Amino acid sequence: MEGIVTIGYGSQTGTSEDVARRLRRRLTSNGIPCRVGSLDDLLPTITSANLVVFICSTTGQGDHPDNMARYWLFLMRKATPHQSQLRYSVLGLGDSSYSRYNFVAKKLHRRLETLGAEPLLPLVLGDDQHDHGIEAVVRPWMDSLVTALTDILGVSSRGVGVPLTSPYRVEFNPGHGGDKELGLADVYNQKHPYLAALLSNVRLTDPNHWQDVRLIRLDISGSDMGFEPGDVLAVQPNNSDEFVDTLFRITKLSAEETVSVTVVSEAIGVDSRNGDAINPDTRHHPPSPGPPSETPWVLRQCSTVRDIIQKFLDITAVPRFSFFELLALWATDPRERERLEELTSTGAYDDLLTYCYRPRRRTIECLQDFPKTSSELTLEQLFDLLPCIQPRSFSIASSLAMHPDEVQLLVAVVRYRTNMAAPRLGLCSHWLSGLGPGSIVPVWVRHGTFTFMARPPTTPLVMVGPGTGLAPFRSYIQSLVARKQANCDLLRLYFGNRKETCDFICGDELSSYAADKLLSLTCCWSRDQARVCYVWHKLQEDSTSLWEAINRRCVIAIAGSAKQMPADVIATIKTIIQKEGQMDQKTANKMVERMEISGQIQMETWS
Repeated sequence: MEGIVTIGYGSQTGTSEDVARRLRRRLTSNGIPCRVGSLDDLLPTITSANLVVFICSTTGQGDHPDNMARYWLFLMRKATPHQSQLRYSVLGLGDSSYSRYNFVAKKLHRRLETLGAEPLLPLVLGDDQHDHGIEAVVRPWMDSLVTALTDILGVSSRGVGVPLTSPYRVEFNPGHGGDKELGLADVYNQKHPYLAALLSNVRLTDPNHWQDVRLIRLDISGSDMGFEPGDVLAVQPNNSDEFVDTLFRITKLSAEETVSVTVVSEAIGVDSRNGDAINPDTRHHPPSPGPPSETPWVLRQCSTVRDIIQKFLDITAVPRFSFFELLALWATDPRERERLEELTSTGAYDDLLTYCYRPRRRTIECLQDFPKTSSELTLEQLFDLLPCIQPRSFSIASSLAMHPDEVQLLVAVVRYRTNMAAPRLGLCSHWLSGLGPGSIVPVWVRHGTFTFMARPPTTPLVMVGPGTGLAPFRSYIQSLVARKQANCDLLRLYFGNRKETCDFICGDELSSYAADKLLSLTCCWSRDQARVCYVWHKLQEDSTSLWEAINRRCVIAIAGSAKQMPADVIATIKTIIQKEGQMDQKTANKMVERMEISGQIQMETWS
């Protein structure tokens, strides 16, 4: 492993993986041999590597991404061997609106230092909330890293071109029709989802209301797929026919051409036949691919080019910086190449912000803006240019105790406007909203972050769940109601939305629980009176009773949008503790910190 740079990523949504592959292109073009993969895929060889670059995101409430779970366990165990041979750099990618901002990267960096590893560079943290997003640090970090590695390895920049770094290999006209059946499994996950049939798709909000919230019911009978309140359901969506048709209009790809795609382990960045640095044509893969790896189930089900575009490649996401870098390299039209180089030049990020990121311009729309370059793109290039469609996670909104053969979701359909002519649409929520009964939805269960279900039965639970934040609490309430264990003295729900007549989602159900003394329900409608009212205002009104519940060691669970609501709720709890407990601000803040650490305050939020 001496002299080879290992680039390991932990990526939940694909951003860290994209930066890792972008770094690989940069290192390879400078004659630095390297390989890239998820931290789990790189086990066990990464444990004895000498030069490793870690690119990690943080998911949930400070959790590591799924594809670095095994490496995380290895690194954090007491018996992990000393890593004095290792020189490394850590790049963290996160969002400072979350309380555990870049928690994984920070902890990884500290652990490596404790094990005796030597950092090549100081810890670098990218923030989605920065005006320039993660790009504010990614490019300067790469510049510094290339300089450090060039000095260590004694190589000089040779400008050998930029190879495709996608591990996908395409074979046209293979004479097969794809694997249409996945079959049952002992455990369903991203590698083997359950293909659930949609039972119903009902709009819960008023048809004339701007917000469209759906109750999605999926049939899981016969699957033995279990879940508990607080778990989440991952859903694998498809692109819409409209955007898929657009892609085929602007490229020369043949939609119905049969195709087979396999995955190979990534080449190390040198030609294994003679040890020379790879010098590929920019339209072709490195000459010595590794052995076959497991092909994603989605691709195994694809038999035509259209299938791949519809089910696997994300053509509606806002493109990442690497998209424009690659288009600039591949552009043959002088005017288009000049414009792409302007967008990716150092110091021109404001231009890219104005063109792409502020208006949330889709990938397919960007391709339309560069028609000559787009028309020449091959399917192999699209695999390198576009990310795969990522699953979306939804808090499960039902209980198996009440609905034993189905799983239910509360889905807010994402639709908003920018200065673009067409509205922006959430890929998964828009796809789900258009499905009819019998449609197939690939799903699997993931454990959520809530643990309040395990609290002692006499411990009060205060639930704060405005909007679709209701979902995990509805699941838990249903489980207690079905087992005849619900009690309004122990279950308190604060629910909020804009207007009672328009978006009191699951209103009849919640009201009936309250009427039967199974639940204490407090609702707030922010636009139903002259003074705007939010859930934390209702918490303030109940200051005395909440302080009594806190003294009984109640659990306070918060679910919903990560924008402002969680911070306002926490601030309100601090104010209540300070007022009712007659404490100063510092003491109240420390008490809330202890409640968060002990699990007395729990959150599950999403952006």
